[in-house]
Amino acid sequence: MTNGSLLKYFLAIGIGGLALLFMDAFFEIHTPGSDVFLFKEAGVNLATQGRLVAAYLPHMDFGQEKPFAYYPPVYPFVFGVWTWLVGVGLKQSICFNGLLTLLRTLLMLVLVAPAISQEFWSPSFRWKRLGSGILFLILTVLSTDRDRPDELA
Repeated sequence: MTNGSLLKYFLAIGIGGLALLFMDAFFEIHTPGSDVFLFKEAGVNLATQGRLVAAYLPHMDFGQEKPFAYYPPVYPFVFGVWTWLVGVGLKQSICFNGLLTLLRTLLMLVLVAPAISQEFWSPSFRWKRLGSGILFLILTVLSTDRDRPDELA
């Protein structure tokens, strides 16, 4: 395996993932589930009010606030910074989830790449590389719920 072949493969997976991300955001294919509010509420409040607290969730009393709700503060904080930079909205939230999922996909590929045989990189395996790249992308990018911060980790 040459570094050039591996780099081209990573680049192709990354470009494919970005294309899926843009389609997802443009067509709003992925709609948020209930978990999204448990950790993103605190991030939105950080961006808009400067406080890392969750409030007005269905199970809370009126006016009650909890620091960063249920999940560790990393996810709400990162989402708060993202929201502060790009704004609050469904497309921004979808892009945030998509970028984290794409990062996870590329990191998974880094872990898998050393186990790939040298024969895989030969010119005769071009179609197998394409098929495995598409399958890898589908399994890691499209087969996820992308609402749970533990999944995005």
